[in-house]
Amino acid sequence: MITKDVVLPFDIQSFNPYTTQLELAQVLEIDKSTIFRHLRLAKLLLPDFNFQERLPLNRYQVWCLIRIHEAFKVFRNKSFIVKQIRENQHQFSKYTFTKQTGIKL
Repeated sequence: MITKDVVLPFDIQSFNPYTTQLELAQVLEIDKSTIFRHLRLAKLLLPDFNFQERLPLNRYQVWCLIRIHEAFKVFRNKSFIVKQIRENQHQFSKYTFTKQTGIKL
């Protein structure tokens, strides 16, 4: 399973409460188009994601996108990752985010 016990390479609390897509891309050292692809997946698969165009990302959204990015670095198989996220949506919930990070939304 891709979502259990994922260790993020960053302390999510080190991010500002709101981060732009470009800032996240720079921190992850990836192209902004990769962030855009991960955003599309998150919007389609994660009911709690609630992304609004032209607004910066909150910490929960950054957390989700980093987890998706880390899964792609390991597995590189989009259909497998999509299947795993669909089957384990609770691992990407705001409740799980708060439980793992201690950040209240």
